[in-house]
Amino acid sequence: MYETRSPVDDRFGFSTQGTFRCSLATERISFVITAVIGVLLLYGGYNLIYSVYKEHTLYAQTDPTQYAGLAALSFIGFIIVLFTGEAIAFKMILSGKLYRYSANETVFSFSSKSDNVHKTDIFYSDVVAVKYEERKIFGKMIRGYTVTIITRSLGNITLEYLFNKSIANRLPGNTPFHIIEERVEILRQKTEKEAL
Repeated sequence: MYETRSPVDDRFGFSTQGTFRCSLATERISFVITAVIGVLLLYGGYNLIYSVYKEHTLYAQTDPTQYAGLAALSFIGFIIVLFTGEAIAFKMILSGKLYRYSANETVFSFSSKSDNVHKTDIFYSDVVAVKYEERKIFGKMIRGYTVTIITRSLGNITLEYLFNKSIANRLPGNTPFHIIEERVEILRQKTEKEAL
């Protein structure tokens, strides 16, 4: 699952937590390298099987059709293993990196699920704006958002948010970053009321 959220607990103040995924910084180059490796392995596998078949029939003085079926079967098996490996590699690259977040009345914190030491704390009072820009794969299919959180003290924090599998959750209001927008608006309204 790409994104999870725990139910909001407002009994003792606002509090929620969950997970989301962002694309890897090296996603595009990893995708290209994996594709090139697949093509090279396919070409090399074909040449290897062909040369073994040709050498065996040439020196063994046997009928070439005797081993043709075995060579074809070996190549088909090699292709199946290669494409399975490529599909797994592409899936790992495209699934991105998992982050965990927690939010309360004053701060939104997130960190990589594998790295709880480097946590980013975004205080709502410090946020200027949250901007969303659609991310497309192959120029057509929308895959997520480039989310830019503009803050006064931390500068711009940019994350490449990936959609979860649910089509219903593909709006900016369904991302964890919408919590920041909501809490900033609540804080702004509270400040305006106190100023009056």
